[in-house]
Amino acid sequence: MDPSARSEELNGVTMNSLVEQVLPFRSSKYIEDFCEKMLAEGIASPSELLRVPKKAFLEKLLTHANFNHLEMADALSLRNAVDPVSAKDARSKQNGRRTARGGRGRSRSSRRCGKNVRDNSEGRGGQRNKSRPHRSSNNGNKVKPELWIAVAQGDTAKVRELLTQGQDPQVIFEGWSLLMKASEEGHEDIMRLLLNTGKIDIEFANRKNRTALSFAAAPSNDGSTPRKASVWAIHLLLQNGADANKKDMTGATAKDRAFRENRLDAVAVFQAFGF
Repeated sequence: MDPSARSEELNGVTMNSLVEQVLPFRSSKYIEDFCEKMLAEGIASPSELLRVPKKAFLEKLLTHANFNHLEMADALSLRNAVDPVSAKDARSKQNGRRTARGGRGRSRSSRRCGKNVRDNSEGRGGQRNKSRPHRSSNNGNKVKPELWIAVAQGDTAKVRELLTQGQDPQVIFEGWSLLMKASEEGHEDIMRLLLNTGKIDIEFANRKNRTALSFAAAPSNDGSTPRKASVWAIHLLLQNGADANKKDMTGATAKDRAFRENRLDAVAVFQAFGF
Protein backbone atom coordinates (compact mmCIF):
# COMPACT_ATOMS: atom_id res chain seq x y z
CA MET A 1 0.00 0.00 0.00
CA ASP A 2 1.20 3.51 -0.80
CA PRO A 3 2.48 5.26 2.37
CA SER A 4 0.16 8.24 1.84
CA ALA A 5 -2.82 5.93 1.47
CA ARG A 6 -1.79 4.01 4.57
CA SER A 7 -1.41 7.28 6.46
CA GLU A 8 -4.93 8.32 5.49
CA GLU A 9 -6.21 4.92 6.60
CA LEU A 10 -4.71 5.54 10.04
CA ASN A 11 -6.32 8.94 10.45
CA GLY A 12 -8.52 8.95 13.51
CA VAL A 13 -6.66 6.06 15.15
CA THR A 14 -5.11 7.18 18.43
CA MET A 15 -1.70 6.10 19.64
CA ASN A 16 -3.25 4.64 22.79
CA SER A 17 -5.65 2.46 20.83
CA LEU A 18 -2.85 1.21 18.56
CA VAL A 19 -0.67 0.32 21.55
CA GLU A 20 -3.55 -1.50 23.24
CA GLN A 21 -4.18 -3.51 20.07
CA VAL A 22 -0.57 -4.40 19.27
CA LEU A 23 0.60 -4.76 22.89
CA PRO A 24 -2.45 -6.15 24.72
CA PHE A 25 -0.47 -7.42 27.71
CA ARG A 26 0.92 -4.03 28.73
CA SER A 27 -0.51 -2.30 31.81
CA SER A 28 -2.41 0.95 31.47
CA LYS A 29 0.39 2.73 33.36
CA TYR A 30 3.03 1.35 30.99
CA ILE A 31 0.98 2.40 27.95
CA GLU A 32 0.53 5.90 29.35
CA ASP A 33 4.26 6.34 30.01
CA PHE A 34 5.18 4.76 26.67
CA CYS A 35 2.89 7.09 24.72
CA GLU A 36 4.39 10.06 26.55
CA LYS A 37 7.88 8.98 25.49
CA MET A 38 6.72 8.58 21.90
CA LEU A 39 5.15 12.03 22.07
CA ALA A 40 8.45 13.46 23.30
CA GLU A 41 9.97 12.07 20.09
CA GLY A 42 7.35 13.89 18.00
CA ILE A 43 5.12 10.86 17.45
CA ALA A 44 1.63 11.64 18.67
CA SER A 45 -0.41 9.39 16.37
CA PRO A 46 0.00 6.13 14.41
CA SER A 47 0.15 7.96 11.08
CA GLU A 48 3.20 9.89 12.27
CA LEU A 49 5.11 6.61 12.63
CA LEU A 50 5.15 6.46 8.84
CA ARG A 51 6.81 9.85 8.47
CA VAL A 52 10.12 8.56 9.77
CA PRO A 53 12.09 5.98 7.71
CA LYS A 54 12.40 2.77 9.69
CA LYS A 55 16.20 2.83 9.79
CA ALA A 56 16.25 6.38 11.13
CA PHE A 57 13.49 5.50 13.56
CA LEU A 58 15.47 2.58 15.02
CA GLU A 59 18.72 4.51 15.17
CA LYS A 60 16.96 7.28 17.03
CA LEU A 61 15.54 4.91 19.61
CA LEU A 62 18.79 3.00 20.04
CA THR A 63 20.67 6.20 20.85
CA HIS A 64 17.97 7.63 23.09
CA ALA A 65 18.66 7.16 26.79
CA ASN A 66 14.98 7.23 27.74
CA PHE A 67 14.09 4.04 25.85
CA ASN A 68 15.00 0.68 27.33
CA HIS A 69 15.21 -2.49 25.21
CA LEU A 70 11.63 -3.52 25.98
CA GLU A 71 10.30 -0.13 24.90
CA MET A 72 12.42 -0.23 21.74
CA ALA A 73 10.95 -3.64 20.94
CA ASP A 74 7.45 -2.28 21.52
CA ALA A 75 8.16 0.75 19.33
CA LEU A 76 9.32 -1.48 16.47
CA SER A 77 6.22 -3.65 16.90
CA LEU A 78 4.10 -0.53 16.41
CA ARG A 79 6.14 0.55 13.38
CA ASN A 80 5.76 -2.89 11.81
CA ALA A 81 2.03 -2.93 12.58
CA VAL A 82 1.41 0.29 10.65
CA ASP A 83 3.88 -0.49 7.85
CA PRO A 84 3.97 -4.28 7.32
CA VAL A 85 5.19 -3.98 3.71
CA SER A 86 8.43 -2.28 4.74
CA ALA A 87 8.91 -4.88 7.46
CA LYS A 88 8.67 -7.64 4.86
CA ASP A 89 11.01 -5.87 2.43
CA ALA A 90 13.68 -5.36 5.09
CA ARG A 91 13.58 -8.99 6.08
CA SER A 92 13.63 -10.16 2.47
CA LYS A 93 16.79 -8.14 1.87
CA GLN A 94 18.36 -9.63 4.98
CA ASN A 95 17.51 -13.12 3.77
CA GLY A 96 18.96 -12.30 0.35
CA ARG A 97 22.27 -11.32 1.92
CA ARG A 98 22.39 -14.64 3.75
CA THR A 99 21.67 -16.50 0.52
CA ALA A 100 24.45 -14.62 -1.26
CA ARG A 101 26.88 -15.80 1.39
CA GLY A 102 26.04 -19.36 0.46
CA GLY A 103 23.11 -20.03 2.77
CA ARG A 104 23.13 -20.95 6.40
CA GLY A 105 24.52 -24.17 7.72
CA ARG A 106 22.95 -25.41 10.90
CA SER A 107 25.43 -27.59 12.76
CA ARG A 108 24.26 -30.56 14.75
CA SER A 109 20.68 -29.98 13.73
CA SER A 110 18.07 -32.58 14.49
CA ARG A 111 17.69 -35.12 11.70
CA ARG A 112 14.18 -36.06 12.57
CA CYS A 113 11.55 -34.87 10.15
CA GLY A 114 7.83 -35.08 9.89
CA LYS A 115 4.66 -33.39 10.94
CA ASN A 116 3.32 -32.40 14.31
CA VAL A 117 -0.21 -33.75 14.21
CA ARG A 118 -1.43 -32.33 17.47
CA ASP A 119 -4.22 -29.82 16.84
CA ASN A 120 -5.86 -29.39 20.23
CA SER A 121 -4.07 -26.25 21.42
CA GLU A 122 -6.34 -23.51 22.62
CA GLY A 123 -6.21 -19.83 23.34
CA ARG A 124 -4.10 -16.91 22.20
CA GLY A 125 -0.81 -17.98 20.67
CA GLY A 126 -1.73 -21.64 21.09
CA GLN A 127 -1.66 -22.51 24.77
CA ARG A 128 0.92 -25.19 25.36
CA ASN A 129 -0.11 -28.78 25.86
CA LYS A 130 1.90 -30.69 28.45
CA SER A 131 2.23 -33.75 26.24
CA ARG A 132 4.94 -33.96 23.61
CA PRO A 133 3.62 -33.69 20.07
CA HIS A 134 3.89 -36.74 17.89
CA ARG A 135 6.42 -36.45 15.08
CA SER A 136 5.79 -38.77 12.20
CA SER A 137 8.68 -39.95 10.05
CA ASN A 138 8.99 -38.76 6.49
CA ASN A 139 11.30 -41.64 5.58
CA GLY A 140 14.32 -39.42 5.02
CA ASN A 141 12.59 -37.01 2.68
CA LYS A 142 14.50 -33.72 2.87
CA VAL A 143 12.19 -31.72 0.63
CA LYS A 144 11.28 -28.52 2.44
CA PRO A 145 7.53 -27.90 2.78
CA GLU A 146 6.23 -24.89 0.88
CA LEU A 147 5.15 -23.16 4.08
CA TRP A 148 8.59 -23.72 5.61
CA ILE A 149 10.27 -22.09 2.60
CA ALA A 150 7.99 -19.05 2.85
CA VAL A 151 8.77 -18.69 6.57
CA ALA A 152 12.52 -19.04 5.98
CA GLN A 153 12.41 -16.37 3.26
CA GLY A 154 10.44 -13.98 5.45
CA ASP A 155 7.65 -13.84 2.87
CA THR A 156 4.79 -12.67 5.07
CA ALA A 157 2.27 -12.43 2.25
CA LYS A 158 3.01 -15.98 1.09
CA VAL A 159 2.78 -17.36 4.62
CA ARG A 160 -0.58 -15.66 5.07
CA GLU A 161 -1.78 -17.06 1.74
CA LEU A 162 -0.70 -20.62 2.56
CA LEU A 163 -2.23 -20.52 6.02
CA THR A 164 -5.48 -19.25 4.50
CA GLN A 165 -5.37 -22.19 2.10
CA GLY A 166 -5.25 -24.51 5.09
CA GLN A 167 -1.61 -25.52 5.21
CA ASP A 168 -0.57 -26.86 8.60
CA PRO A 169 1.20 -24.27 10.84
CA GLN A 170 2.43 -27.17 13.00
CA VAL A 171 4.60 -28.70 10.27
CA ILE A 172 8.03 -29.87 11.45
CA PHE A 173 11.12 -29.96 9.22
CA GLU A 174 14.32 -31.60 10.47
CA GLY A 175 13.15 -31.22 14.06
CA TRP A 176 12.36 -27.50 13.68
CA SER A 177 8.93 -25.95 14.03
CA LEU A 178 7.92 -22.99 11.89
CA LEU A 179 7.86 -20.79 15.00
CA MET A 180 11.45 -21.77 15.81
CA LYS A 181 12.54 -20.77 12.31
CA ALA A 182 10.64 -17.48 12.31
CA SER A 183 11.91 -16.65 15.81
CA GLU A 184 15.56 -17.29 14.99
CA GLU A 185 15.28 -15.20 11.81
CA GLY A 186 13.43 -12.41 13.64
CA HIS A 187 10.42 -12.53 11.30
CA GLU A 188 8.04 -10.87 13.75
CA ASP A 189 5.07 -10.50 11.40
CA ILE A 190 5.24 -14.19 10.50
CA MET A 191 5.49 -15.11 14.18
CA ARG A 192 2.28 -13.20 14.78
CA LEU A 193 0.54 -15.02 11.94
CA LEU A 194 1.61 -18.40 13.31
CA LEU A 195 0.69 -17.60 16.90
CA ASN A 196 -2.67 -16.20 15.86
CA THR A 197 -3.68 -19.54 14.32
CA GLY A 198 -4.16 -20.81 17.87
CA LYS A 199 -2.51 -24.11 16.89
CA ILE A 200 1.09 -23.40 17.78
CA ASP A 201 2.82 -25.02 20.73
CA ILE A 202 5.05 -22.17 21.81
CA GLU A 203 7.07 -24.61 23.95
CA PHE A 204 7.76 -27.14 21.18
CA ALA A 205 11.39 -28.24 21.58
CA ASN A 206 13.92 -30.03 19.42
CA ARG A 207 15.87 -33.08 20.60
CA LYS A 208 18.20 -30.79 22.57
CA ASN A 209 15.15 -29.32 24.31
CA ARG A 210 15.68 -25.89 22.73
CA THR A 211 12.56 -23.87 22.02
CA ALA A 212 11.70 -20.90 19.81
CA LEU A 213 12.61 -18.59 22.71
CA SER A 214 16.02 -20.23 23.02
CA PHE A 215 16.77 -19.77 19.31
CA ALA A 216 15.55 -16.16 19.36
CA ALA A 217 17.86 -15.38 22.27
CA ALA A 218 20.85 -17.37 20.99
CA PRO A 219 20.55 -18.13 17.25
CA SER A 220 22.57 -20.88 15.65
CA ASN A 221 25.36 -19.79 13.31
CA ASP A 222 24.58 -19.20 9.64
CA GLY A 223 27.89 -20.59 8.39
CA SER A 224 29.75 -17.28 8.36
CA THR A 225 29.29 -14.44 10.82
CA PRO A 226 27.50 -14.90 14.16
CA ARG A 227 23.82 -14.08 13.84
CA LYS A 228 22.28 -11.42 16.04
CA ALA A 229 19.69 -12.28 18.65
CA SER A 230 16.24 -10.94 17.77
CA VAL A 231 15.12 -8.78 20.68
CA TRP A 232 11.81 -8.28 18.89
CA ALA A 233 11.21 -12.03 18.67
CA ILE A 234 12.13 -12.50 22.34
CA HIS A 235 9.73 -9.74 23.27
CA LEU A 236 6.87 -11.25 21.27
CA LEU A 237 7.41 -14.76 22.62
CA LEU A 238 7.53 -13.59 26.24
CA GLN A 239 4.49 -11.43 25.58
CA ASN A 240 2.66 -14.56 24.46
CA GLY A 241 3.63 -16.57 27.53
CA ALA A 242 6.80 -18.41 26.49
CA ASP A 243 8.47 -20.12 29.46
CA ALA A 244 11.70 -18.22 30.16
CA ASN A 245 12.66 -20.73 32.85
CA LYS A 246 12.62 -23.76 30.56
CA LYS A 247 16.04 -25.39 30.31
CA ASP A 248 17.67 -27.17 27.42
CA MET A 249 19.65 -30.41 27.72
CA THR A 250 22.68 -28.51 29.00
CA GLY A 251 20.64 -27.02 31.82
CA ALA A 252 20.65 -23.52 30.31
CA THR A 253 17.63 -21.25 29.96
CA ALA A 254 17.25 -18.96 26.94
CA LYS A 255 18.58 -16.07 29.03
CA ASP A 256 21.53 -18.20 30.19
CA ARG A 257 22.46 -18.90 26.57
CA ALA A 258 22.17 -15.22 25.66
CA PHE A 259 24.36 -14.23 28.63
CA ARG A 260 26.91 -16.93 27.85
CA GLU A 261 27.23 -15.64 24.29
CA ASN A 262 27.45 -12.02 25.45
CA ARG A 263 24.16 -11.06 23.78
CA LEU A 264 23.46 -8.31 26.28
CA ASP A 265 20.61 -6.75 24.28
CA ALA A 266 18.75 -10.06 24.54
CA VAL A 267 19.53 -10.34 28.25
CA ALA A 268 18.10 -6.85 28.75
CA VAL A 269 14.74 -7.94 27.33
CA PHE A 270 14.53 -10.83 29.78
CA GLN A 271 15.41 -8.49 32.62
CA ALA A 272 12.73 -6.04 31.50
CA PHE A 273 10.20 -8.86 31.77
CA GLY A 274 11.41 -9.68 35.26
CA PHE A 275 13.61 -12.70 34.50
